[in-house]
Amino acid sequence: MTANYRLGLALIVGATIAWSLAGLFTRLVTLDSWTILAWRGVFGALGMAVMMAFSRRSEAFRDLRRLGLPGWGFACLSALGMVFYITSLRNTTVAHNAVIYATIPFLAAGLGYLALGEKPSRIALAASGAALAGVAIMVGFG
Repeated sequence: MTANYRLGLALIVGATIAWSLAGLFTRLVTLDSWTILAWRGVFGALGMAVMMAFSRRSEAFRDLRRLGLPGWGFACLSALGMVFYITSLRNTTVAHNAVIYATIPFLAAGLGYLALGEKPSRIALAASGAALAGVAIMVGFG
């Protein structure tokens, strides 16, 4: 096992733990959704600026200029998704939010098939079936 592989594995585990606690931390904060989103945006932008400055150095601003319409469209959709995510965490249960969030891979696969003609493999279909069963169990016992 290489050092890069171990680092990647540690980062994935860390991200999984952090993301799984997002609902808890969002519910613990006593601020309204828009204030949470504003501060999250400020710290997210600062964090990305620092990372770009260290990793891309003089090319950071050039990279932003070269994003083009698809890059900026993705950024806007990601921001809109975060608005919906944080707002839904403030207005419903974390469990409901998780069930809705669990449908994202199915939507992505469906859009991939419709827009790109990308056919999923049998393994991907089996994994999707298992995930769908998990969603059905969560909804069924909800």
